[in-house]
Amino acid sequence: MAFLEIQNLEVFYGKACSLHKVSLSVEKGEIIGIIGPNGAGKSTLLDSILGLTHCYGEILFDGTNLRDLSSTEIVRRGIAYAPEARNLFSYMGVKDNLLIGAYRAKRNKERNLQMVYDLFPILSKRGNQEAKTLSGGEQQMLSLGRALMSNPRMLLVDEPTIGLAPLVCKEIAQVLKNLNQENGITIVITEQNVNFALTLSEKIYLLETGTIKMKGRPDELKQETYIQETYFGS
Repeated sequence: MAFLEIQNLEVFYGKACSLHKVSLSVEKGEIIGIIGPNGAGKSTLLDSILGLTHCYGEILFDGTNLRDLSSTEIVRRGIAYAPEARNLFSYMGVKDNLLIGAYRAKRNKERNLQMVYDLFPILSKRGNQEAKTLSGGEQQMLSLGRALMSNPRMLLVDEPTIGLAPLVCKEIAQVLKNLNQENGITIVITEQNVNFALTLSEKIYLLETGTIKMKGRPDELKQETYIQETYFGS
C-alpha cells in the first residue's frame, strides 16, 4: 500500500461538488505535484487530508484511515501543512511563530529551530520581527519553517510560489528538494505554476473542476497536447 492512498474522495459545499471521486497515491519519499487552475479543488484536497473538511471516501496514511481522526491527531501522525494563506500570527515575532509549530515535537524544538534557520538563514536574522512586516517570500519561508517544526513525515504545501518573485521561487524549490533528498520527507505540492511543479515533482496529477483529468511523470505530461495548449499556450 502507498504511503498516502486517497480513494474516491468527494467534498461538497452545500450542493456544490468541490471534489468528485478523486483518487491518488503517494509513495514514501516522493514529491508529487497537483496542478490545475484557481478553483480546481487543490486546496480542498489538502484540507481534506488534514481533516479540515467534511468528506466522503477514504484517506489512508501509512495504513491508517485519517477520516477517523481529528486534525490534531493527523498532525501527531506526522503530517504538516503550509497553507496558501500562510495563517501566520501577524503581531508575533518570527521565532514565536516557529515555536508554535513545535507543540507536537517540544523535545526537539531547539534542534528543529536550528534546522529551519539553516534552511532559511534570513529567518534567524528576523527572530524578533513581527511576521506582518516580512516580505511575501519571507512569510512563505516562515510558513514552511513552522510546518517543519513538528517533525513531519509528510509535508503538504499549498501554492508555495503564489505572488513570489522567480528568484524566491527558485530558493523555495531548492529547500523542498533538500528536505526530500536529505531528510526523507514526502512532499505533496499544489501549484498553478505548472513549470515549478513539473520541475520539482516526480509525479503529477492534473486537477480540474474537482476531478483528476490526467496523471503521469513530468516528462510524459509535457508532451501532452492539452497541457501544452492549456498551460503553456503552444
